[in-house]
Amino acid sequence: MSPSYSTEFIDQAHKATIFHEQEILASHHCTCFYCGYQFDPQTEPDLQWWDETNPKGRTLV
Repeated sequence: MSPSYSTEFIDQAHKATIFHEQEILASHHCTCFYCGYQFDPQTEPDLQWWDETNPKGRTLV
């Protein structure tokens, strides 16, 4: 049986996936929630960002 998550948890998780440049660059281990790819943003050669000019920060693609 799959775990059940509260609506609040899902909302917080979704908000953490946008405008997260500072959090990503401060990390040493990240996982894509879509495909499961794991990487270290400190050494990953080809990080691609959206929201290049948004004052809230960029979003990793």
